[in-house]
Amino acid sequence: MYKLFILVFCLAMVGCASTSSSYDGIEGSSFENAVVFPNAKSSFDGIPMENQWLQEKYPNFKKVSQSMLSNGNDVYDAITIETSNGETKVVYFKMTSWFGM
Repeated sequence: MYKLFILVFCLAMVGCASTSSSYDGIEGSSFENAVVFPNAKSSFDGIPMENQWLQEKYPNFKKVSQSMLSNGNDVYDAITIETSNGETKVVYFKMTSWFGM
């Protein structure tokens, strides 16, 4: 039983560590090119993936604000950040498939 627990725990950690977005090169600067996490199944997956993606893309960023927006039938997280060089950016994450799950 202990070995099964360890196996399930390790698989869960590997799944949570994946931040690959569905569009390589997408910057998330608008609804049309929002960052998407196809492996996210719920908010428990998606929100940490957003934070990890931001940290990898913009090391030492500061979160200024966050809001949930809708565009048509889709739901987005719009996160305003300040980059380490002082630039302000809004990054859009499409969370339609996992928000509230």
